[in-house]
Amino acid sequence: MHVGKRLKDGRRLAFYLVAVFIVLAVIGASFGLMGYIDHKLRQGAEQQVVAFTQQAASKVADRISNVQNALRAFEVQTADPATLVPSLKGLRDQFGFAAAAFAGMDGTGLNADGAPFSVAHLGHEETALSQGKMSYSPTIVLKDGRSGRLAQRPLFIDGQQAGALYVQIPFDLFDMAQQVDMSDGRGCFLLFQSSSGEILVPSSESTETSIVGNATLYSFLQDASEVDAGPGQKGAVSPLAFAGDAGTGGISFLKDTVTTGQTGFIVSSVDGKPSYVCVVPVDRGGWYVCNVMPVENVRAESAMVLTAFQVVFGIVAICFVSVIALVFATYRRRMRENNLISKTRLYKAFSESLDLAVNLYCPSDVTVMPIVAKAARIMGYTFQEVMSDYGLVEKLHLSKEGVVLFDRLRAGEVSELIQGEFFVTHAKTGEERWVSYSASPLFYEGKQRILVVFRDVTSEKELQLSMKDAMIAAEVANKAKSEFLSRMSHEIRTPMNAIIGMLQIALLHVDDLQKTSESLRKIGASSNHLLNLINDVLDISKIESGKTVLNSEPFRLGNLVEHAIDFIAPQCEQKNQILEVVVPSQDEVFVADAVRLRQLLINLLSNAVKYTPEQGRVRLEVALRADTVAAYRCITFTVSDDGIGMADEFKERLFEPFVMEGRSNAQGTGLGMPIVKNIVTMMGGNIHVDTALNKGTTFVVVLNLRVAFDPERRALEESELAGTAWDRSLDVSGRSVGRPSSGATEVVPGGLYGVAKRVPGPPAPSEPEQARQATSAVVPVLEGLRVLLGEDNDLNAEIACELLQEAGLVVDWAENGQVALQKFDDSPCGFYDVVLMDVQMPLMDGYEATRRIRALDRDDAKSVPIIAMSANAFAEDVHASLESGMNAHLSKPIDIRRVLEAIATHTRRSRDGAGCKSGCCAAGIACDTEKSEVGESPFDAKG
Repeated sequence: MHVGKRLKDGRRLAFYLVAVFIVLAVIGASFGLMGYIDHKLRQGAEQQVVAFTQQAASKVADRISNVQNALRAFEVQTADPATLVPSLKGLRDQFGFAAAAFAGMDGTGLNADGAPFSVAHLGHEETALSQGKMSYSPTIVLKDGRSGRLAQRPLFIDGQQAGALYVQIPFDLFDMAQQVDMSDGRGCFLLFQSSSGEILVPSSESTETSIVGNATLYSFLQDASEVDAGPGQKGAVSPLAFAGDAGTGGISFLKDTVTTGQTGFIVSSVDGKPSYVCVVPVDRGGWYVCNVMPVENVRAESAMVLTAFQVVFGIVAICFVSVIALVFATYRRRMRENNLISKTRLYKAFSESLDLAVNLYCPSDVTVMPIVAKAARIMGYTFQEVMSDYGLVEKLHLSKEGVVLFDRLRAGEVSELIQGEFFVTHAKTGEERWVSYSASPLFYEGKQRILVVFRDVTSEKELQLSMKDAMIAAEVANKAKSEFLSRMSHEIRTPMNAIIGMLQIALLHVDDLQKTSESLRKIGASSNHLLNLINDVLDISKIESGKTVLNSEPFRLGNLVEHAIDFIAPQCEQKNQILEVVVPSQDEVFVADAVRLRQLLINLLSNAVKYTPEQGRVRLEVALRADTVAAYRCITFTVSDDGIGMADEFKERLFEPFVMEGRSNAQGTGLGMPIVKNIVTMMGGNIHVDTALNKGTTFVVVLNLRVAFDPERRALEESELAGTAWDRSLDVSGRSVGRPSSGATEVVPGGLYGVAKRVPGPPAPSEPEQARQATSAVVPVLEGLRVLLGEDNDLNAEIACELLQEAGLVVDWAENGQVALQKFDDSPCGFYDVVLMDVQMPLMDGYEATRRIRALDRDDAKSVPIIAMSANAFAEDVHASLESGMNAHLSKPIDIRRVLEAIATHTRRSRDGAGCKSGCCAAGIACDTEKSEVGESPFDAKG
């Protein structure tokens, strides 16, 4: 009995010893495999550090090459420094240089900002002019405090040296910090001189160890290694070579590596953290790139993989021990089944805890060992299915990088750690996803395998792309705004300079009538140019915002073309150009927006005149043909010239706002053609451009316009008769033609307000009988009318009072809306015949003043005409004026004849009601059918 018990105990002990031996063997094998994997992952991390540093060095070399190429490519066609300022500014801004300057052979010139420059103030040896060779200075401190170097390059014209280019190159141009920022803010970038170790570009990332003065890489590393390590950190220094051990003495090893021009790295304590310190030579300039990357960051994914292996092997060991222990209690097969169930549950729980797909792939037998089986969640298929069926690659719509990755995995062509991203379409949901991957080789269970890790980074990628798009959009907007402000500043200052200059000349020659008149004429021309510029900007703004509405009114095609030719003919005469006009003989009447059509023709013709040299040829041809739609005609406007033409690449951008080719000295805003294009689009037509360099340009505009009906034609004829009579009744200053001028002669400068300059002269000649009859009919409408003028600007008020009084009106000025309301309320009923009201005024604006006048309890409050005269010219401004109770809206700058026409129309209606008793119709002025400039308010029905 005792013998059997001892035998049984011996067997049990033997079994336990065998079990313990097996467990220890498994554990030992597990640790050995994890050590091997760790070794391979560490090698991969070291190779990754070197690869990133070599990449940064390559990019530094490329940027050096770009800078040198830019300096060599800079050529001049003239030795005039002022002419070269834009080129210098473009060179400086494009490449981020600190300064750029040109000096002639006398050693003086200008810099990119237009400031004077002299080689005498270089502070360094001058070689470009004195020796005629290109050179770079030692390290210098630039004006803005940055470090850099001065580049000198002689410039030649036709083989003769014309001067030299001087450029300050800041070292921070070669900052490649973003190139080593792999993820999570890893690493810092340093650029240093190989001969001295001087740091040229310090790290853009903040470091605990400061880099000041003329610090060298070695002094920085020495100081950084003395910083206390944090909890759990070790500050030991271990020198490593790129292809083997380097012995001891980390910093001295780096010095030897740099001296021999080799690539190498060490593991050193930097700011209390064990870090890779890698140095790689730059091809040019005797420079070296140094990257400092914390070991814990570089090997973050490696640690995760090792942890996964540890967990897996721990689970295997526990399960194995459990199987041995359960053999004594239950049937072996049942124990194996229970063990399998337990392992499956543990594995599932483990897989759910990690957001990765981890697989071991063996290329030799095409087998997959899933460690974390989440590939199906990421791609829609398991990793085993994708590797076994090549056709799934097409179903997943893998990007090129993904296809290359799976081809390399199948071929077993993964000899080192590779990382990247690929694009995939989920097989089940059809969602588009971004997947990051890492693949590294390892030897496991006697076979060469590849560890493949997938991670879904769709959210991070979308955020990155959206931020990139937002940044690009912001950069484009800022660039467009800067270009717009720069161009508009130039365009506005040009006529303003002429206005101010001619004003000064006029003040200096007050007694010289001819000189003063000429100055006023030029001031008027410049003012018109400035007004046209403002109108163009407002036009393109309204068109692009969709606020422009086309009017529909009858017009004569012949008159429209005639007005455009009248505008453009003087410009052709000034340049001795031949202007050819071919129009249909019949006088057709159409219904459309005549103002926009005239603007279209004027813009096209002005563009042709501007870019056609003197004695050139400009041609306008108008052709009509029947349209497929009844009552419509197809009109073709062809504007051609034999000017400088356009390049094909500029033709594609012709209709973009603020874009000019720059081959001509002609000035402009670049808005004429975009406005033409938008007008054609709004009218439902099309425009074609045929051009070639130095051969001219032809614009063909095709529009389908409706022919006017008989009532519209008759209304147009009445309007033309009324307009002719009114224009004959008043001169450009608003004075009645019938009033004696006291022996004054009118000299018309054609300025902004159309105001004539009166000078002593003989009495005015007698008028034809028809004009005198028209005048006698119009004069009573204006003579002696009382006007209440609401205007807060003193100068504008003075101008308006002078012009209105010259026309025979009595003007009472109110400096704001509150005073205008008080004056009207204090006056007897019917005292004021009309109110001219500015809109924007202090204390009380024109809208509120109008509403309160209309609300007064007196007979004339509802009927007195109130006309807005405002600089606000948009449709919503006109609507606001009419809604407040005004009868009409006139936009500034005011044309006094249009103001008087509106006054005459509305005061006549207010006095005579619906009938015509003032003789306006006899003078050719329309009564009930005529309207103000932009429309009338409901109060006209009561007047």
